[in-house]
Amino acid sequence: MSGLSDLVITGIGMRCSLGQDSPGSCAAIRAGISRFSIWPPKSEPDEDAIIGAAVEPDCGDSDWTEKFEDLSAQPLLESLWSAGYADLVDQNSHHLKWALFLSIPPFDREGVDEENVAEFNEKASDDLLFPIEIPDLRPFSNGHAGCLLGIGEAVEALNSGELDMCIVGGADSYLETEYVYSLREQKRIKTGQTTAGFIPGEAAGFVVIEKESHARKRNAPVLARITPVYSSMESIAWDSTEPGRYRAMPMVLRELISNSPCDPQKINRVINDLNGERWRFLEWAMTNNPALSSLPPDWRLWCPADCIGDTGAATGAIHVNLAVQAILRGYAFGQAVLIANASESGERAAMLVYSET
Repeated sequence: MSGLSDLVITGIGMRCSLGQDSPGSCAAIRAGISRFSIWPPKSEPDEDAIIGAAVEPDCGDSDWTEKFEDLSAQPLLESLWSAGYADLVDQNSHHLKWALFLSIPPFDREGVDEENVAEFNEKASDDLLFPIEIPDLRPFSNGHAGCLLGIGEAVEALNSGELDMCIVGGADSYLETEYVYSLREQKRIKTGQTTAGFIPGEAAGFVVIEKESHARKRNAPVLARITPVYSSMESIAWDSTEPGRYRAMPMVLRELISNSPCDPQKINRVINDLNGERWRFLEWAMTNNPALSSLPPDWRLWCPADCIGDTGAATGAIHVNLAVQAILRGYAFGQAVLIANASESGERAAMLVYSET
């Protein structure tokens, strides 16, 4: 086993259909609460009705680029305030070397308006997307695994000394009528006619990461520690029936656990991005027995999509928020929470969020 990591989480923030902040949202997910409703709003329920998980206050029926600022502003500020970085909001920490690693959906998603994309890119280049100045914005689009891969890149930047602090986060919304209808046509979302599918949602989440030495120096709270992110690519497409699938995730999990600073018997909770789609269920069924056999026999699986729907590019950040809250509030029932996410584009990623004891 390797020693304790010097990489720590000092701040978290999230917004989803169940809450406006991280503590409230995670408490609702832990309690199994959901707030699903007919989509689009005011439509009449029928046997093929779409159920969605929209945030409150309502961001409306529009594509993710138009909703982005409303979704992301509050959880970004929450993560900074909880990390003790209020001075960043006041623009008084220009000496700090930091960057925002941002997981976003693809611009070519069906239903995304070209004018909205142009406005989004213009605001990004003019540093107007967020309520604070971002000195170094690093966007990427890797789906469910995106935020975990972003954490992996952030860890490298921190270990090399390139940056003093990193924020990793993501925002996404499936709730745009044209896109949701196209998903229904593909039979990918859950309706009265399609039982094996996901519930479209929207959310945003952010995590502040730095070296423990840097956090202690400024008397910041250490909420949890993190391992490096282990990742691989699944070579066979998610919708393929070709044999030989589902090899990447077991390899990633075995590598993570074999290099874990924690006794595997103290990893009692696993968070996964199962969302109701059959291919995800099959992959996880082929993965968990061989790869997680060293975990205690009573380990428990958490699937936040059961409560908040599929949150796309925000998924990893939401999962890390939930893991940190579980560690802090004692309902991890062990030393560590394992997070494992799979992207439609092939990326598979996993990491541990853990405490010292």
